[in-house]
Amino acid sequence: MMEQLRADYQRLAERRELPPMAAGHVTVEVEAFGDPDALEARIAELAPEKGWRLCQSGQGVFRDGWPGPDAEWGILMGAEAVLPDGALTVHQDGAGGWRLVRYRHHEGGEGLCDEVDLLAQGGGRLRYRRYWQRGTAGPEQTAAILVDVDKE
Repeated sequence: MMEQLRADYQRLAERRELPPMAAGHVTVEVEAFGDPDALEARIAELAPEKGWRLCQSGQGVFRDGWPGPDAEWGILMGAEAVLPDGALTVHQDGAGGWRLVRYRHHEGGEGLCDEVDLLAQGGGRLRYRRYWQRGTAGPEQTAAILVDVDKE
Protein backbone atom coordinates (compact mmCIF):
# COMPACT_ATOMS: atom_id res chain seq x y z
CA MET A 1 0.00 0.00 0.00
CA MET A 2 2.75 2.46 0.91
CA GLU A 3 4.63 1.74 -2.34
CA GLN A 4 1.51 2.62 -4.31
CA LEU A 5 1.12 5.81 -2.26
CA ARG A 6 4.72 6.78 -3.04
CA ALA A 7 4.14 6.07 -6.74
CA ASP A 8 0.98 8.22 -6.72
CA TYR A 9 2.88 11.04 -5.02
CA GLN A 10 5.72 10.80 -7.54
CA ARG A 11 3.19 11.15 -10.39
CA LEU A 12 1.87 14.33 -8.76
CA ALA A 13 5.43 15.59 -8.23
CA GLU A 14 6.04 15.33 -11.98
CA ARG A 15 3.29 17.94 -12.56
CA ARG A 16 4.16 20.38 -9.78
CA GLU A 17 6.91 21.09 -7.28
CA LEU A 18 6.36 19.06 -4.13
CA PRO A 19 8.49 18.65 -0.98
CA PRO A 20 10.28 15.36 -0.20
CA MET A 21 8.19 12.56 1.33
CA ALA A 22 9.09 10.31 4.28
CA ALA A 23 7.38 7.38 5.96
CA GLY A 24 5.39 8.54 8.99
CA HIS A 25 2.01 8.64 10.65
CA VAL A 26 0.25 10.59 13.37
CA THR A 27 -1.80 9.55 16.39
CA VAL A 28 -4.58 11.78 17.70
CA GLU A 29 -6.10 12.35 21.15
CA VAL A 30 -9.16 14.61 21.61
CA GLU A 31 -10.23 16.36 24.83
CA ALA A 32 -13.47 18.31 25.27
CA PHE A 33 -13.82 21.46 27.39
CA GLY A 34 -16.84 23.49 28.43
CA ASP A 35 -14.98 26.03 30.56
CA PRO A 36 -12.47 28.50 29.04
CA ASP A 37 -10.38 28.58 32.24
CA ALA A 38 -10.04 24.78 32.25
CA LEU A 39 -9.03 24.90 28.57
CA GLU A 40 -6.38 27.57 29.23
CA ALA A 41 -5.05 25.56 32.20
CA ARG A 42 -4.74 22.40 30.09
CA ILE A 43 -2.95 24.25 27.30
CA ALA A 44 -0.51 25.76 29.82
CA GLU A 45 0.06 22.27 31.29
CA LEU A 46 1.00 20.92 27.85
CA ALA A 47 3.62 23.72 27.57
CA PRO A 48 3.35 24.84 23.94
CA GLU A 49 6.59 26.36 22.70
CA LYS A 50 5.30 28.41 19.78
CA GLY A 51 2.30 28.72 17.51
CA TRP A 52 -0.63 31.02 16.85
CA ARG A 53 -3.91 31.81 18.58
CA LEU A 54 -7.18 33.48 17.66
CA CYS A 55 -9.27 35.17 20.34
CA GLN A 56 -12.46 37.23 20.19
CA SER A 57 -10.56 40.52 19.79
CA GLY A 58 -7.06 39.56 18.73
CA GLN A 59 -4.92 37.09 16.90
CA GLY A 60 -1.21 36.52 16.62
CA VAL A 61 1.83 34.32 16.61
CA PHE A 62 3.71 33.42 19.80
CA ARG A 63 7.31 32.19 19.90
CA ASP A 64 8.26 32.11 23.59
CA GLY A 65 5.71 29.79 25.21
CA TRP A 66 1.94 29.97 25.60
CA PRO A 67 0.94 33.58 26.39
CA GLY A 68 -2.08 32.56 28.48
CA PRO A 69 -5.40 34.38 28.71
CA ASP A 70 -5.57 38.08 27.88
CA ALA A 71 -8.62 40.05 29.04
CA GLU A 72 -8.15 42.56 26.18
CA TRP A 73 -8.19 39.78 23.58
CA GLY A 74 -11.18 37.94 25.06
CA ILE A 75 -11.89 34.22 25.03
CA LEU A 76 -9.80 31.81 22.97
CA MET A 77 -11.52 30.74 19.75
CA GLY A 78 -8.79 28.68 18.08
CA ALA A 79 -5.09 27.88 18.20
CA GLU A 80 -2.31 25.71 16.82
CA ALA A 81 0.88 25.12 18.76
CA VAL A 82 4.08 23.10 18.80
CA LEU A 83 4.40 20.84 21.86
CA PRO A 84 7.58 19.21 23.19
CA ASP A 85 6.21 15.85 21.94
CA GLY A 86 3.99 16.88 19.01
CA ALA A 87 1.39 19.53 18.36
CA LEU A 88 -2.05 20.72 19.41
CA THR A 89 -5.03 22.33 17.74
CA VAL A 90 -7.90 24.04 19.57
CA HIS A 91 -11.24 24.85 17.97
CA GLN A 92 -14.73 25.70 19.13
CA ASP A 93 -17.13 22.76 18.98
CA GLY A 94 -20.27 24.67 17.91
CA ALA A 95 -22.06 23.89 21.17
CA GLY A 96 -20.43 26.42 23.51
CA GLY A 97 -17.28 24.41 24.20
CA TRP A 98 -13.92 23.55 22.71
CA ARG A 99 -12.00 20.58 21.39
CA LEU A 100 -8.30 20.27 22.06
CA VAL A 101 -6.72 17.85 19.61
CA ARG A 102 -3.27 16.56 20.47
CA TYR A 103 -1.09 15.05 17.73
CA ARG A 104 2.00 12.86 18.03
CA HIS A 105 4.28 12.04 15.09
CA HIS A 106 5.63 8.49 14.60
CA GLU A 107 8.26 7.40 12.10
CA GLY A 108 7.34 4.60 9.69
CA GLY A 109 3.95 2.98 9.42
CA GLU A 110 1.50 2.87 6.56
CA GLY A 111 1.55 6.54 5.66
CA LEU A 112 3.76 9.26 4.30
CA CYS A 113 4.45 12.81 5.44
CA ASP A 114 6.02 15.97 4.06
CA GLU A 115 6.60 19.50 5.33
CA VAL A 116 5.58 22.84 3.83
CA ASP A 117 6.08 26.48 4.85
CA LEU A 118 3.26 29.03 4.86
CA LEU A 119 3.38 32.74 5.62
CA ALA A 120 2.49 33.82 9.16
CA GLN A 121 0.44 36.93 9.79
CA GLY A 122 2.75 39.68 10.96
CA GLY A 123 5.84 38.10 9.39
CA GLY A 124 7.67 34.83 9.54
CA ARG A 125 6.67 31.36 8.46
CA LEU A 126 4.57 28.54 9.82
CA ARG A 127 5.91 25.06 9.01
CA TYR A 128 3.35 22.27 8.77
CA ARG A 129 3.85 18.51 8.52
CA ARG A 130 1.19 16.96 6.31
CA TYR A 131 0.20 13.30 6.56
CA TRP A 132 -0.93 11.29 3.56
CA GLN A 133 -2.60 7.93 2.95
CA ARG A 134 -3.76 6.24 -0.19
CA GLY A 135 -7.39 7.05 -0.93
CA THR A 136 -9.67 5.75 -3.67
CA ALA A 137 -8.49 8.43 -6.12
CA GLY A 138 -4.83 8.57 -5.04
CA PRO A 139 -3.02 10.34 -2.18
CA GLU A 140 -5.29 12.01 0.39
CA GLN A 141 -4.13 14.33 3.15
CA THR A 142 -5.33 12.97 6.50
CA ALA A 143 -3.85 15.57 8.87
CA ALA A 144 -1.58 18.60 9.05
CA ILE A 145 0.19 19.69 12.22
CA LEU A 146 2.19 22.78 13.07
CA VAL A 147 5.84 21.85 13.64
CA ASP A 148 7.64 25.21 13.69
CA VAL A 149 7.24 28.99 13.68
CA ASP A 150 10.16 30.88 12.17
CA LYS A 151 10.98 34.57 12.22
CA GLU A 152 11.81 36.07 8.86
